[in-house]
Amino acid sequence: MVRWWGSCLCMALASLLASPAAAQPQATLSVTAMDPAGGELAPGAPLSLRVHYRSAQALRVQARGRKGGEDVPGMMNAAPLLAAGEGDALAWIAFREARSIDSVRLVVADGNWKHLGTLDVPVRAAWRQGARPRHAARWVRQLRAHQELAARRAATPPDSVLFNLLFALIPLLVLGYLLLQVLLPMRWSGGWKRAALIPLLVMVPALGVSLLALLAQANLWPLWLIFLSPLMFAYLALLLVLRLATRYLGSR
Repeated sequence: MVRWWGSCLCMALASLLASPAAAQPQATLSVTAMDPAGGELAPGAPLSLRVHYRSAQALRVQARGRKGGEDVPGMMNAAPLLAAGEGDALAWIAFREARSIDSVRLVVADGNWKHLGTLDVPVRAAWRQGARPRHAARWVRQLRAHQELAARRAATPPDSVLFNLLFALIPLLVLGYLLLQVLLPMRWSGGWKRAALIPLLVMVPALGVSLLALLAQANLWPLWLIFLSPLMFAYLALLLVLRLATRYLGSR
């Protein structure tokens, strides 16, 4: 009898320790602010929610607009990884076309995007042509800046001095490309001029894509121009060095 009770006790303890609730505590969420609090929004304008969370593990929170119990496809926040513990997160949705919703669903996932749960928040909001644009609330701007800084820190190793240096030089490389792209074709002729015009075969389509993204109110519309300009600057700088070396050797 003693052995039987001992076996039962061991099985109960093992079952408790192996239970999903014990191994993976669920996060708790609450919405503490909304901007704007419903009403009409201009196309592309975000409906932002300040989400207070408490979790023993890192998590992600993403918002989805819903109407009549169904998801309404649109734009949503990128759901950066939030540190374990307690804090505030920014979730938002937006639509470029005329849409209306009756709730926002907050979807919670862990660092590997494994689903942890949802929270539905009732809201009456509509995106309409002609609605007056408005400035985001102060807490929205603060949370947005905080999450963007956290995302940059997570993407950049602390000891990556070279990466930080290159990131700081990007504005100078973009300006340098623009100067070389204008000056070199103006001063050269023949094959050298044609070689200096080659970057335009890449940059003109990139400019077109960026302008379309700007018209669509995309946040990262100049991304292609920013990343391609340093490469084109390196090409034109190398071409300039070759041109100067050719002239120097030819004059000897």
